Amino acid sequence: MNYQNKEENLSLKFKLKILFTDYLLIIGLISFFNIIFPYLDKNHPWIFRLCIYFIYYTCPEFFFKRTLGMRLWNVFIYNTKNDGFNKKFLIYSIVVILDRFVFSIFYLASVIHIFDNKLFLSEKMSDFRWRKRN
Repeated sequence: MNYQNKEENLSLKFKLKILFTDYLLIIGLISFFNIIFPYLDKNHPWIFRLCIYFIYYTCPEFFFKRTLGMRLWNVFIYNTKNDGFNKKFLIYSIVVILDRFVFSIFYLASVIHIFDNKLFLSEKMSDFRWRKRN
């Protein structure tokens, strides 16, 4: 799939909208599984949430190149170098956890202060980019 001619660079503000959409969806997923399996969240909360994270974020990004929030905003993950997808994806998967949960506050502050660098740390380190289909 070559989407190179139909892609555009996304602003940090747009990427944060996608992140917050994903936050709402994953909170709904955790709540749904917490209703069905209440003992998992009470006895093993970190393992439970790590499994939900893996199911919601990592698997769809690896197989479909997007999460559900990305699909709603018509965005996909694009490999700029087209080499070593598995190794690059491993780097992306590890660093994107920091982007989603630690640095999202800093990204939000930079958008408020009208500083838009357009790339997440995971995108800079892995050569993956978030692209929007026209």
